[in-house]
Amino acid sequence: MASRPSDGELARILSSLEPLPDPKPELEQYETPAQIVAEILNFAGLRGDVCGRKVADLCCGSGRFGVGAMLLGAASVTFVDVDPE
Repeated sequence: MASRPSDGELARILSSLEPLPDPKPELEQYETPAQIVAEILNFAGLRGDVCGRKVADLCCGSGRFGVGAMLLGAASVTFVDVDPE
């Protein structure tokens, strides 16, 4: 099993993901900063809410929360968004 990324490493990895190419304000598509995503996921991970669990990234946009959950050991991640792009 691969080791869990450190807090800083998780933020660095998530910040390297491609942003949405054409965010639509009417869909409230705003990118959550990678550092905030990492902090939220690490908190959830400390509570036992990520590793080995099924996770849904609702309104996923670029998928930072879902990708981060996978890196923290989620059993599976489902990405859902209303925008087909």
